[in-house]
Amino acid sequence: MGKFISDMISLGIEGVIAYSSAKKKIIEAKKIWHGLIYEDDGVSANDFLRMYDMRIYDFNNKSDDIKIFKQWDCEGVYVIHNCSKDIYHVGRSSKVLRKINRNFRGYENQDVYNDWNNNDEFRVRIVRFDDSGYTDINLLEKDLIDKYGTY
Repeated sequence: MGKFISDMISLGIEGVIAYSSAKKKIIEAKKIWHGLIYEDDGVSANDFLRMYDMRIYDFNNKSDDIKIFKQWDCEGVYVIHNCSKDIYHVGRSSKVLRKINRNFRGYENQDVYNDWNNNDEFRVRIVRFDDSGYTDINLLEKDLIDKYGTY
């Protein structure tokens, strides 16, 4: 019985700590999410990448396994601004957050990746397709390319 009570107390303490940590991370992630969507200049690439990789505790696996941003990924168009060179890269994806991440990890636009590795300053933003007012995502992407140009 003593082991059972000890295990229950440990589980309760673990739960309180994990909940508190997860709540702080989610609040921070929501601020970045808001900036990605609603701020004209988006958020810094550093903030985006930090939040993209942030995980919260999964009680089933007893580890930090749940990616916060993965749950919020959506169809849309992204705008990556190289502030150092004042040039833009515009693209679309059914999983726009994943696509932005892939650009900075070297799996997509090699110019973005090379400039990132050369310490150029970047900002990123997204336009969610379902909030855009467009009925064709290709037209949304075309209009943003016309507005910003592209690498």
